[in-house]
Amino acid sequence: MDNNLNDNVGTPAGDSGVTGNANNAVPGAGNEYTGAANNGGILNGYVMDANGYTQSFSQGNPGGSAPQAPKKKNIVLPIVLGVVGVLVVVGGVLGFVFRGVLANAWARMTKSPEEYTRYVLEKNLIDNDALWKNYEESYDQMADLKGIKVSGEVRLEMSKDVIGMIEDAYTDYQNKRFSYSSGYEYYDAYYEYIQEEWEKDNYDYLDYEDWVKTYDPGDDDDGGVPAIQLGALSDIALIYELERNEDTIRAMEALQLSDDDYLLTMNEIYDSDKSELYLQMPEINKDYAKIELDEFLDEDELEQVNDVLFSNDRLEKQLIEPKVARSMYKRYMDVLLSAIDDVDEKTDTLEVAGEEQKCVALKFTVDGDTAKETARGLIETMMDDDDLRQYLTDYMNSFYMSSSLPTQADDFWDEFVEEMEQALEDLDDQDMDGELACTIYVSNLGTIIGLNMESDDGDEVFFGYVVNKGKLYAEVRATQEDEDVIRLEGTGKVGTSGASADFTLYLGQDIDREFEFALSEVTPKGGVFTMDLSQFYKLAQDDIDEEMEDFAKQIKDGTLRIEYHGDGKKLDTSVAIMDDDDKVIGISWKMEVGDAGKMELPSSKETETVKDEDDLMEYLFDSDLDVFVDKLEVLGLPKDSADEMREEIEEAKQWY
Repeated sequence: MDNNLNDNVGTPAGDSGVTGNANNAVPGAGNEYTGAANNGGILNGYVMDANGYTQSFSQGNPGGSAPQAPKKKNIVLPIVLGVVGVLVVVGGVLGFVFRGVLANAWARMTKSPEEYTRYVLEKNLIDNDALWKNYEESYDQMADLKGIKVSGEVRLEMSKDVIGMIEDAYTDYQNKRFSYSSGYEYYDAYYEYIQEEWEKDNYDYLDYEDWVKTYDPGDDDDGGVPAIQLGALSDIALIYELERNEDTIRAMEALQLSDDDYLLTMNEIYDSDKSELYLQMPEINKDYAKIELDEFLDEDELEQVNDVLFSNDRLEKQLIEPKVARSMYKRYMDVLLSAIDDVDEKTDTLEVAGEEQKCVALKFTVDGDTAKETARGLIETMMDDDDLRQYLTDYMNSFYMSSSLPTQADDFWDEFVEEMEQALEDLDDQDMDGELACTIYVSNLGTIIGLNMESDDGDEVFFGYVVNKGKLYAEVRATQEDEDVIRLEGTGKVGTSGASADFTLYLGQDIDREFEFALSEVTPKGGVFTMDLSQFYKLAQDDIDEEMEDFAKQIKDGTLRIEYHGDGKKLDTSVAIMDDDDKVIGISWKMEVGDAGKMELPSSKETETVKDEDDLMEYLFDSDLDVFVDKLEVLGLPKDSADEMREEIEEAKQWY
């Protein structure tokens, strides 16, 4: 909303041009009217403008009679009704637009500076419904998980250059890791040479330095360290689904390369009524392994499993119901606000990032004694808070999943009170010196648009923002000994799609550097952060060693982009380094919450029963494990390692 809405809300009647004598006043005739109040309709009074100030007005309605005109068709009534209708509509619109202005002005006029300060803080920090909306939505989702379905993906994307650097780094790391000491770059290959010489009964083998002179690793030999090929990981995602109703849970996790079919999939279904767990990896075995958990877990352990997976009561104990949370929050905020006293209230001008706005400044001081008494009030309020006691006790009880386990949760509150009593004793022994001068800047709507806190030794913290005709100005700074430690300034715009601004971040003291970044389309549901990474490359290029040079070049001309969007049902967030429109490397996370569908258990024809470890191993070896190893090779497992795994699988099969 335009911050100039406070201009000319009320207009003094003296400017209306109504002048003249009480009996012959002619509107706009230039006569000066000074008639008496008994002349039938002189209205004198005051109106408030948008800044909370008053302006006088008077309007004359001269009495007296006039010659009777001949009766004509009454056209006055329709005109009057039309005017009244227009006034009602306009009045309604203005009432909607100015309701915040008028409410704030009325509060300022009718309250003392201290009361008005508390009113502003309560309006912005306690009674702000927008602050609680997201909490209420999250609580509703988390408190009732029956019939819920959660699905989404976590995706990693890498350019060919990044993959090449990872492969080279892996080879270099493995060479060094297998080195016998510094300089033994190909120790594995040297060890193989020794073994071969011993097998020939030749014990006069070369020492390492002489061997290196004769050893030629060749183009494809890295000294015994198997190479990895990670090209398949240029675009890999973990896809997941989770569904739950009152007694059944179904889950699925899968690896996906690019947009192809799933590479590896794990399906799980748990039936709590029968204590049966179904597992399947369809790429290697279409059948499910039906694991009868009561053969592996005792009764108490099963109870714990079911309690974790299906007990809504347990989860609800770890959350605070929104109405209770809001009541508790207000209770402690009231303690803080009650400490505000001796407020200096005045009309002021707030300057933010070079832009000015008229406002009300509320200044007060918090000294050591006030801080100590406020801390005492908070501690005593906590000790007497039945809502807090109930929540903390329930919260602790929620971690003891089985009633048969010993619990100390019931004693937790008594221990908590003892800690608070000790804190009160320690508070008495503390010396709190110094003062903190606080200034709150309030717009004509009663919104806090700035805050400044300054200690008596000169340290200062300030934040503020101004919106004027759709343009946004924001500033945050912290100073120490009159020098900026940190300063953040931004200018942009506010529109229907959200707020967007370009920022400059200055870091003082030893860093003494400025960095630029931008926020765009920022709303309570998300936004986009972008930063040019060349700023950091220029800052650190002299300190980049040879090993890190290739990595540094990847971000030399890159842009860091962080994006977040969420509405309680869907979440979409990502972090990426971009080279123009090309993604150098990025990771994203998507999630969607909905209603669970119908869950059916696998039939007996689709399952193999597992009652013990032997059954489990038999199920595994009935699966095509070579396919599993093949797929691991696709993911980058070195061929030598894959062959060793296949040999181990074949050896293990002989035992079962």
